[in-house]
Amino acid sequence: PGRLINLSVRTNAGSGAQTMIVGFVVAGEKPLLIRGIGPTLASFGVPNVLLDPQLKVLSATGSELANNDDWGLSANSLTVADTAAAVGAFALGKSAKDAAILTALPGGAYTAQITGAGGTTGVALAERPARAISRRPAGAGLRRDFRRGRSDSRADQ
Repeated sequence: PGRLINLSVRTNAGSGAQTMIVGFVVAGEKPLLIRGIGPTLASFGVPNVLLDPQLKVLSATGSELANNDDWGLSANSLTVADTAAAVGAFALGKSAKDAAILTALPGGAYTAQITGAGGTTGVALAERPARAISRRPAGAGLRRDFRRGRSDSRADQ
């Protein structure tokens, strides 16, 4: 039987009404890797990428739980890179301005939001590897995934 190993959505992102929002529900305590990717997409031939994505994770009540801008400058960047490799996610350049958060979240509903630094816009990828990061209690895992973004046939132009 097959199993889900990655959830992602790619669309234009910016600020305000163009904020990319990805909702998800976690059952039980679970460490999660969440990435907001822009610059690294160019290496895959994607044009007009979001040059400096900013990523934040919010609770169902709207409280900001974590944020990141420029993942390679984070204190835990080596752990983020190792975790991404362990779950089969493609590598981000150490100096890339992509964003990534590695955090443990208790069961509940959350959103990840991607905006462009300084109000910039471009194509971005929100990614949440679904593959297990470490051992977790029975019943823990991703339950639902919801996305909001502007569907635009010009997203790749």
